[in-house]
This record gives sequence, structure tokens and C-alpha cells, in this order.
Amino acid sequence: MAAARHEARLAQATLAQLDQIGGQSEMLLQMTSQVAASTASNEDLRRELEELLRESAALSEMLSRESMGEALGAATDNVVADSDSDGSENEDESVGTKSGKLHKRVMEMAKTNGKRRRINELHIAYRMAGQTVFPLTPTRTGVRFDTAHGGRFFEQYYLVLELRSQAMTVFRHTLPPFVPVMELARRYLKDGSTAKDNAASSNTKRFLSVVSDYLNAFVDRREQALRVQNTLGEHLMGHVATSAPACNRTELTLASASIGSGVIGDDEDADVRVQIVYEDLASSVPTRVFVAALDDSGTKLRRLRGFDRTFLDLPLAQACRTLLKS
Repeated sequence: MAAARHEARLAQATLAQLDQIGGQSEMLLQMTSQVAASTASNEDLRRELEELLRESAALSEMLSRESMGEALGAATDNVVADSDSDGSENEDESVGTKSGKLHKRVMEMAKTNGKRRRINELHIAYRMAGQTVFPLTPTRTGVRFDTAHGGRFFEQYYLVLELRSQAMTVFRHTLPPFVPVMELARRYLKDGSTAKDNAASSNTKRFLSVVSDYLNAFVDRREQALRVQNTLGEHLMGHVATSAPACNRTELTLASASIGSGVIGDDEDADVRVQIVYEDLASSVPTRVFVAALDDSGTKLRRLRGFDRTFLDLPLAQACRTLLKS
């Protein structure tokens, strides 16, 4: 009898565990389907945004003016064509009536152009924000973070927020380990605020914005280092070294043969070592820079403090070029 009861309890426990696993699998499948659907529905938008991000404000304004000019010309041609096609029936039509038609068509074109401009502005705003929010369950919301650098998209990261005990919490995420997501959640997703509170909504937006800053700063630091390697590799001694996984330290050595005159002074044959530290992982602006001239053995000769500000103020590749021969 005891053995039978034990087997019965074991069977019940096994069934309960299987039900729990089944529920988790179903939720994960639903989340995956939702993410896939959201990604597919945004592919066209993403391609369009790739182009929009490359356009400067001046170019956009110029295109807008050209579009209005074309609209005015098209409206004028259409009014003239209508007038010609009407033949003798419109011979007595007043100039005021024709002017009214022209004005109406120009206004219609202007409205259409205005709508397109607003759509473009929304696309750009989406592009700059880099966040897409989508529902998963009544209590869980998914967030996709898009990262970008130099007008190109890079990795996507996902985070799931859960409404628990009237407060938002982080349920799951695919963020890199150097993003202090739980610390940020404790700071911005405070307990005691309901999801309907304006303060809670503002805190959630701030939380997502700060997470996005960490992700895009990481991509920016990494891609700046890769750009130096890919575009200035012939001027380097070895490769550009970056710290893993956050790319918050970068080190490179520029070959003496490539250094411009006047940079080193008396030690014209010395290589130049550049070390950069990013203490704020939510930023791609260096906090500490060390530039020094080296001898053949790699021993530091002297620090070139005059170039510290160059690497603090300029993108990495541009700062390196200021040390090279023109």
C-alpha cells in the first residue's frame, strides 16, 4: 500500500511538473511568434529608415522645396489642360475661376506634401529612439532595442517587462552582461506605482531610454575601433585592441613612419601609443586618454599631453588622422 501511495504521489508530481513545463513552453512560443511578427512587419520600415537616416536636414529641406515646386508646376499644367479640353464651353470662364482651381490644387498638393513630411519625421523619430514595444500577454510587454552607428543598423536586443504587484519588473532579457539592467530597474521601475500612473509611465520611458543608451554606446565604441582598424590599418603597429565585453578600453599604436612632422619633435622615429578609457558605459565619449611616444623596445619616452583633448573631442578615426602625415 505504501509503495502504491508513493507511486501515485510521484505520478501526480510528475504531471504537475509537465503541466508547468508545457505552460512555459507555450508562453515562450507565443513570445517568439510575437517577436517574429513584429520584426517582419517592420522590415519595410527599417529599409526606408536606413535611407532616411543618411539624409541631412539641409537635403531634406531642399527636397521638400523641390517637391513643392513640382507640385505647383503639376497643378498649373493640370488646370491649363482642363481649360484646353473644355474648348469653347470655357471661353467665357473668368480668370478668377481658373485661379481658384489652381489655388485648390496647390493646397491639395501642399497637404499631401505636409503629410509625407510628418510621416518622415515620425520615421526619423522612431529611428532615433530605436525602441519597439509590443504586447505579449495581459501582464507582459516586450521591448525590442535597435542599435545603430553611422547610418547602419546593428544588433537587436530584447527585454520583457512584467506587471507584478502593481509594479513593473524585468522578466527576461537578452542584454549584454555589462548593462546593469536590474540596478536600472530598481532605480526607475519603483514599487508602489501602478502602470496607469503618469509617474510610472515616465519612469518606464526613462528606464528604456537609459538601457538604449548603454546598447548604442557599446556599438559606437566597438565600431569606432573597427573603423580605425579597417581604414587606417596600414598605419598601425599590430591591431586595435579593445576590452571585452563592453569595449570600454581601446589601445592602438601608430607607426612612426606614418606620424606627421612636428608631432613627436626630436624623436622622429618613435611610434605613438594611444590608450582610451570609457568609464561611463552609457556613453561613447572617452573619460581618460593617454598618448605617448615610444622607442623601438616599446618603452614609453614621454607623454604627448597636447593630443589628449583631440581624442576626447573627436571620433577615434578622425583623431588618429590628426597625428598622421597628410
